[in-house]
Amino acid sequence: DVIYVMPGHSETVIAAAGIDLDVAGISVVGLGNGRNRPLISFTTAVGADIDFDAANIKLTNFQLDTTGIDALTGPFDINAADCEISHCEILAADAGGQPTQLVVTATAAARFKFVHNDVRSPDAGANSAIQLVGTEDGVEIGWNHIYGDFAVAGIENAAANVLTNINIHDNY
Repeated sequence: DVIYVMPGHSETVIAAAGIDLDVAGISVVGLGNGRNRPLISFTTAVGADIDFDAANIKLTNFQLDTTGIDALTGPFDINAADCEISHCEILAADAGGQPTQLVVTATAAARFKFVHNDVRSPDAGANSAIQLVGTEDGVEIGWNHIYGDFAVAGIENAAANVLTNINIHDNY
């Protein structure tokens, strides 16, 4: 199934699993271009997040703003295989709010793709844009522009886990 989200639409995630993508094989596609693309923002609770809880889920062409609350903990929680975040513009920090980590993966996130995204974190506070927590296989992080003042790294291998077949390429 494909869920199309209209240009100019806005959603606010205010709790853990505020958006729970838990049906295998769905694609959530934002329509529009530039600032006309749909916007998802996060407020109210530091645990507010979008859960990728089933395999083969794709989120593409959104504006994503994680600055509505300070110390947001992993607003994009990847817990299943073959998921993808692509062609999104992500504001990860401003003077008022920064997530601790932006995207957090689990061991089950085999073949996760984070591709063709623009991540901006111009103010200090975020630890990392992508935190690879488990021992995933086949993760691809490519063609992204990751700009920021990260305390740890733009791409972080938490606890020095052994990932296999990871493909990090063509990022700036």
